[in-house]
Amino acid sequence: MTGPAATVTAVCLALAESVEQAPACLLPIGQQTLLTRLIEQPRRHGADRVVVLTRSPWTRACVDAVDGDVEVQGHDGPSGMLASIADIADTAMGDLLVAHADVVTHDGTLAGMLADPRVRSGVLSTSRNMPGLLNPRIRITRGRVVAAESAYHSVTSFNGSLLGICKVGSADLGEAGAAAREVAGLTADGLPDRWGDEFAAKVADRGAKV
Repeated sequence: MTGPAATVTAVCLALAESVEQAPACLLPIGQQTLLTRLIEQPRRHGADRVVVLTRSPWTRACVDAVDGDVEVQGHDGPSGMLASIADIADTAMGDLLVAHADVVTHDGTLAGMLADPRVRSGVLSTSRNMPGLLNPRIRITRGRVVAAESAYHSVTSFNGSLLGICKVGSADLGEAGAAAREVAGLTADGLPDRWGDEFAAKVADRGAKV
């Protein structure tokens, strides 16, 4: 195993809401918050740029929670956020790490994901069927993710769940950026009706709160 990529761009998605209707990533863990803990981890393993994408009303809270070297962008919906991810992918000089800002993971797990040359692009996942909508189901075949759901799409014959962290290798940034930009276009005028129907079905099936 070699050292981490020379350049890593980390994107933290501060989207989950706590019971206090505040960013869940600002909940405390020890002497810091979930967000600051997650920011420190990729920085220790090669990240020279960190961007926090959040909901517009939470922008100030996130800015106040991080140091001045972290970029914070507030967006009013998924279209702008996806377009921003596409722009970041277009300009990244090395690997891209995208993670939910409230995820707690062992430092060694993240280090291995970034440093292992066998993982050009990959996700953290589990073979368990996780409840709710925060861990989308996936289907893995021979170690590769061949299908994945979102809150608005389903996957058949699933055999695992995502854990909120994705690495996009530098060789795959073009495809990742194009995919993000395509979905940004699909959601520019609001979510298609059929997506809303699927989300409602998931909420009813999994007992998740809207």
